[in-house]
Amino acid sequence: IQPNSLSNGWRAERMQLATSFDDLLRWSPRNPVGANPYSRDASASSPVLAQDGAGFLNYSTPLSKLAVASHSSRLPPWSAADVALAAWTRALMLNDLDIARAVAPVVAKAHPDWAASLTPASGPQAAAWKFHAALLIALHHEFQPLVPVDYRKHNGWWSWWCPVSVGRPDAVPAQVSWQLPILYTFPESVISARERVIANAEFAKLNEAGSAQVFLAPIIFDWAKAHPSDALVPQALHRLVMVVRHGCQLPDAGNSTISKHAFDLLHRRYPHNEWTAKTPYWF
Repeated sequence: IQPNSLSNGWRAERMQLATSFDDLLRWSPRNPVGANPYSRDASASSPVLAQDGAGFLNYSTPLSKLAVASHSSRLPPWSAADVALAAWTRALMLNDLDIARAVAPVVAKAHPDWAASLTPASGPQAAAWKFHAALLIALHHEFQPLVPVDYRKHNGWWSWWCPVSVGRPDAVPAQVSWQLPILYTFPESVISARERVIANAEFAKLNEAGSAQVFLAPIIFDWAKAHPSDALVPQALHRLVMVVRHGCQLPDAGNSTISKHAFDLLHRRYPHNEWTAKTPYWF
C-alpha cells in the first residue's frame, strides 16, 4: 500500500491525462497528509479537492460545469458542498437563478439551517428572496465565489471575498497541492473552447461585481429603502457594517462609504433597535 503522499502525486499526474470532465473530477481528490489535528472530518480520512483540481474549477470552468461538478459522485461530499457553495454564490452574482436552484439542494444538505434562503423565488417574491439571500451571505463568510482548498477547522477569523482576479493563464497553478511542480492545460474533451470563452466572460462579470460588501450593499440598501418596516432590515444593516469590518480591505473596496451609510441609516431610522445598539462604530 502506497503512502498518501505518493498516491496523491500519482493522482495529480493522472489528472493531467484526463479525457473528459468526469475523468478530471475522478482524479481531483487527494488524501490530506498529517491533517489529523486540523481536519474538519472527525476521522481525517476523507479525500478533498486539491489545489490543481480547485484551480481548474475556479479559473477555467463556466458556472454550468461548476453545477455539474457539485452533483458529481466523483467528489467527496464536503468538497461537492464547497463546489456547490461557490456555484451558488457565483449564480447570485451573475443573476443565473436557474443554476442557483440547481445547486441549492447540495448546499442545503451540508447547511440545513440555510435551506429556507437558498432557493430563488420568482414573481413578486423575487426581490424579497434576493434580500434574504444577501442577508444570509452577510451572516456567513463561508459564501465565496471560489472553491477553497480547505480541510482544516476554521479558527473563527472572518473573511468575505475580494474582487476575483482576472487575466490569469488558462492553466492550473504552477505549484499544486503538496508542491508538485506542474503547469498544464486540458484538451477540448475536458473543457471546450466555447466553454473557456464563457468562463472568461463570467469571470469578468464577477470581477466587475466587486467585493462582498460592494455586491451586497445595493441589495440591502434598496430593500431597506423600499421596506423600512421589515424587521430584518436593522440586522442586515448591522451585518453589512460587519462585512466591511471583517471582509475585503482593498483600498478600492468602497468600505468607508458603505459602512458609514449603513451605520447612519441604522442609527437614524432605528435608534432603539437591538442591532443599532450592537453597532456603535462604522469602519
